[in-house]
Amino acid sequence: MFRFLLAALFALATADARAQTGCPAGVSIACVATVATPTASSASAITTAATPALAASLVLKASAGNLYGATVTTGSTPGFLLITNTTTVPADGAVTPFYCGQVPANTTFSLSYAGRPPSFYSVGITLVFSTTGCFIKTASPTAYLSGDVQ
Repeated sequence: MFRFLLAALFALATADARAQTGCPAGVSIACVATVATPTASSASAITTAATPALAASLVLKASAGNLYGATVTTGSTPGFLLITNTTTVPADGAVTPFYCGQVPANTTFSLSYAGRPPSFYSVGITLVFSTTGCFIKTASPTAYLSGDVQ
């Protein structure tokens, strides 16, 4: 009887430990779960950049990096949020964006990688608000732009 009670207590303790650590069933209780630890280190922080007024573009990062999210708020002009793998704003005309999303007038649109790995850009990260589509850029300084990078 004592062995039965001991085995039952061990099973309960193991199940409770798995629930607390996030270890899946069937995996040794010795598995290690990672927990994000808050830090004040700027090396670990995500940087947010935003336009101080209505604008047509915003260079979020002038070197390779990760995009965690981007936001555009439009006024009366609808358009397209383009995200390019560049360190500078592309000239008006033909472009090849890494991302393009249509944004109606008077709307806030957000792109977020929360809960997923960020999007990697090998050159730089630039947001552009264009009125003519995904592959032809016509800058329109009528939007608020912001983004989170590292």
